[in-house]
Amino acid sequence: MVGRMARVSPASFISPSPIQPWTGRELAGLAVAAATDARRWRHLIEFDENERFALKIDETDEHDLWLLTWLPEQETGWHDHGGSIGAFAIARGALCERRFVRGRGRQELRLGPGGSRIVPDPVLHNVANRDGARAISLHAYSPPLRTMTYFDEKQNVQQVADVRVPGARTC
Repeated sequence: MVGRMARVSPASFISPSPIQPWTGRELAGLAVAAATDARRWRHLIEFDENERFALKIDETDEHDLWLLTWLPEQETGWHDHGGSIGAFAIARGALCERRFVRGRGRQELRLGPGGSRIVPDPVLHNVANRDGARAISLHAYSPPLRTMTYFDEKQNVQQVADVRVPGARTC
């Protein structure tokens, strides 16, 4: 056999080392840094009249990073992040985030350029572009986003409406 063989300890076959999820603060730092570095994503921007544009622009074992664009009145719908912690930052425009907090009802916050928000797990929220201008945001998740559960607002955000794998497009 040509080449070198790696030395592997028997313990490595028993269980792989666990991956440490990033904290909300670390994810917010990643999202803010990405939002301020337009050279990284400017060439990827698309706006879709039929649905929000979402594109995964980076992924590691510990986290992933998504670029989202928003036309006026586009929104996510009420959803969770399937066990992932999240954070997002606004690069352009403004977004409104509504959260459903058990025992306290709904809370709403408007974020403009440079604003960021940590989304712990589990949190149900809805992000929307309620302004008249286009918006761009960067979203980070740890562990990487695998599923999102959508909830029916007509059922007071308590009934599951759909479970989906996030955006099919990757960079």
